[in-house]
Amino acid sequence: MRTNPNRWAIALGTVLLVAPAAWAADSVEHSGSVTAVDPARHTITIEEMGPWHPGKTSVKHEVFAVTPETRVALARRQEVPGGYHGQWTEQALPAAAPRVGDFATVTARREGSRLQATAVVLVRPQGSEHRSGPPEGPAKSGS
Repeated sequence: MRTNPNRWAIALGTVLLVAPAAWAADSVEHSGSVTAVDPARHTITIEEMGPWHPGKTSVKHEVFAVTPETRVALARRQEVPGGYHGQWTEQALPAAAPRVGDFATVTARREGSRLQATAVVLVRPQGSEHRSGPPEGPAKSGS
């Protein structure tokens, strides 16, 4: 009995096209401002804008588990030789680097009822890249 080699090629091509989509379906991305960092629980919380409905906008708070394996990076505009003006670059940071006030895009996968962060890309408010600690709050006016 002889099999058609085209049939195998079609089957292999189908698997190669469908499998990456299935693997990617396990990952989700969320973007928003970091509102809490809990070093004891190894979590960060972001505030994300939900869908807009006329007259009502919803805000969601998402909590992500962060492990030493989570890839954390700081994105910033920088002049790069051979690059273009204001090119975005990423600098690797330790998993404990996120701070309240950072803007974060978190790639995560669901593990049971919790979201496990696999990657966190941070953008810091202008002028706070080199400061340690949380960003300063609004200036208080004297009475």
